[in-house]
Amino acid sequence: MNYEGLVEAIGAGVTSAAIVGTALRSYWTRREARNQLAFRRAVQQIVDESLAAVHKRQVDAERRQGRHLDHQDQILRTLRVMIEQLGRRNGPGG
Repeated sequence: MNYEGLVEAIGAGVTSAAIVGTALRSYWTRREARNQLAFRRAVQQIVDESLAAVHKRQVDAERRQGRHLDHQDQILRTLRVMIEQLGRRNGPGG
């Protein structure tokens, strides 16, 4: 039996397995990194779209609230003028 040839064959096999293992580990590591990046981008897009919708609703609500407050301010100005006019008409002491 040729032990020297057997040892060389085993050594070559181990070396090849180590090289293939390293290459596969590197491939799967890069693939996992790409998948994680793609996943994060997809999640970020969903979050961005959701936040955009929330932001739009918030802006719309603030505009409605602003119009409501403007309307209330106008009514208060009108009431103030009416009260001043009544006070002038009735004179001092009401």
